[in-house]
Amino acid sequence: MHPLPQDATHPTACCGAEAQRGRDAAYTPMLAELGITYPQYLVLMVLWEQDTQPVNDIAHRLLLETNTVTPLLQRMEKQGLVVHRCCATSVSTRCA
Repeated sequence: MHPLPQDATHPTACCGAEAQRGRDAAYTPMLAELGITYPQYLVLMVLWEQDTQPVNDIAHRLLLETNTVTPLLQRMEKQGLVVHRCCATSVSTRCA
């Protein structure tokens, strides 16, 4: 098994459609063994770089909108992969 890149800014993190299909073919079996999807892997890599981040920061780092990241984090929380809660700095800000 090939090691997965440990940097969310790795060149395979954002790709065109053709490259995405190739990436999916390479990563899907490895990630399936871990029980996660590629978007979940990217979130975990961002959180590995810096633990406990506001959802806005995670979304910004992944070049996504918060309304895309929030449901992803909610699914990941149900799987026990992350804890999604109010940040200590602001009750209205959610952190993972």
